[in-house]
Amino acid sequence: MRIALASPIDGAAIARLRERHDVVRTFDDPGSLPVAIADREVLVFRSGVAVTAELLGAAPDLRLLVRAGSGLDNLDMDAVRERGIDLVRIPEPGAQAVAELTYAFMLALSRNLLVADRSM
Repeated sequence: MRIALASPIDGAAIARLRERHDVVRTFDDPGSLPVAIADREVLVFRSGVAVTAELLGAAPDLRLLVRAGSGLDNLDMDAVRERGIDLVRIPEPGAQAVAELTYAFMLALSRNLLVADRSM
């Protein structure tokens, strides 16, 4: 498969992918993504990469999106459905950190922590 990595992932995972697939890294130069995915079948991305309808349009062979993380707010789901592109989410590595941060924010809000901090 022809894979584009739009975000950094584990170096060992990149090495394993390269053993069996044609892999390009675009996260060193984010502006190169629209050109780099033109012939790619798979796009791997995390937060910070906006996968818009326009970007998807630059990749006519794209068949699979791999979202390394929890949210889908950076992904145009209507365009994904329209194109019939498969989407796989891999939320596990950051799930605990997201839960912890959410809980911390709830505590901060319930105890007016930001207001108290600013008043000191």
